[in-house]
Amino acid sequence: MLPTPLGIFVRKQWERLGITQTSLAQRAGVSRETVKDVEYGRRVRLPEPILQSFARRLNCNAAELREAISQSIEFRKSLTTPFAEFLRTARRAQEMSQGELSSKTGIKQAVISAFELSDKVPSLDSPSLDALAKGL
Repeated sequence: MLPTPLGIFVRKQWERLGITQTSLAQRAGVSRETVKDVEYGRRVRLPEPILQSFARRLNCNAAELREAISQSIEFRKSLTTPFAEFLRTARRAQEMSQGELSSKTGIKQAVISAFELSDKVPSLDSPSLDALAKGL
């Protein structure tokens, strides 16, 4: 995935403070993977306790993080909508239900539904993307 406004903001903040991803994760009480997922745009929604913890540890206002989250969600939607339309169109052209595509690809039907609703998009190196390409 591409870095989102939230990811860029978080990275700039921890760099400005002179700390590392690992240090931020430890201070915020989350895994380093969570910090990486936020930075690289794989995660753009944060539960309120994590948002508050990030705000304290990054020495910023929670409202700034909420604004970055809002911008990130809009950014992701702008990327996922064309993929969602393509997937829906290709699946329907094959006269295939989401359930049938799920069976054919091994991807959970809920994930396919999320892809089609623009809630989620596989990264370019994702096995899901390869499975969908083969399944369609």
